[in-house]
Amino acid sequence: MKKKFVLLFAVITWMPFLSTAQEVEKADSLSVSDNTQEQNLTVSDETYNEEDDLEEINKKWNSRRKYKNLGFQFQTLSHQDIPGLEWKSQYAFSYNMGRTYYLHKKPLAGMMKFGIDWTYFDVTFAKYKDDQQYKEEEISSEGGYTQSDPDNPFSDIVEESTEDIDLGVMQIDAGMHVGPSFTINPVGNLMISTYFHFIPSVSFVFLNDEINYNFVPSWSYGGAIAWKAISLGVEYRWGKAKYKSLSIDEDAAESEDDLDFDNIEDIFQKGNNRLKTSYLRIYLSFRM
Repeated sequence: MKKKFVLLFAVITWMPFLSTAQEVEKADSLSVSDNTQEQNLTVSDETYNEEDDLEEINKKWNSRRKYKNLGFQFQTLSHQDIPGLEWKSQYAFSYNMGRTYYLHKKPLAGMMKFGIDWTYFDVTFAKYKDDQQYKEEEISSEGGYTQSDPDNPFSDIVEESTEDIDLGVMQIDAGMHVGPSFTINPVGNLMISTYFHFIPSVSFVFLNDEINYNFVPSWSYGGAIAWKAISLGVEYRWGKAKYKSLSIDEDAAESEDDLDFDNIEDIFQKGNNRLKTSYLRIYLSFRM
């Protein structure tokens, strides 16, 4: 009986201490759990904020991937077979549409991106000055041939330009651009870009009553400064090719006896002209 009384007294004496220890352990467990949850929430918030900021930054870049350009250029057409023979543009303009594909989602250093430009539609038109006196002065000053020079092996070509003008001297090019670009966003909505493009195109050149045509591989480089959706750019382009030429044989066309209507090709004269085109373009761009 005495032993039972001693055991009961010990249990009653230590019970408050055991209860306190359990409560402390439970409190520590809850504290550790709360700290873990807070850390997880903090990491989650940081991740969310980074993704949210990146999405907000990319809105500015993604809203400027597509572009439409209106350009005015100072264009020169040079004859590669006749030294000094060239035409300067009276007026020339262009229109093109395209898109920039950025190669990475996150801007480098928070403000730079590399991309590939694809201008899927590009057309240019140029009307050249057709002043024969100007051309003769240019040829003579370059040490070339003039119309009156008896040693001129291209006297027929130069002589044709003194005849009545049929179509004048014009040029139409249609093609596309593709090439790398680099864009930097130093502050706010200001963006500065530069690029280098390869331009496969089809070219038509009208030299009075003669039509010249061929595929022409051209190249260009340039840059633009943009503020929001509007940008102003400058571009230099060049390309050359051996054009196929086609003109009407006036003698064959005027002679009914020699004209064979079964073979209409008899009234056409075929030839070749090596021509080079270069221009400096200033353009206004709308990005969206």
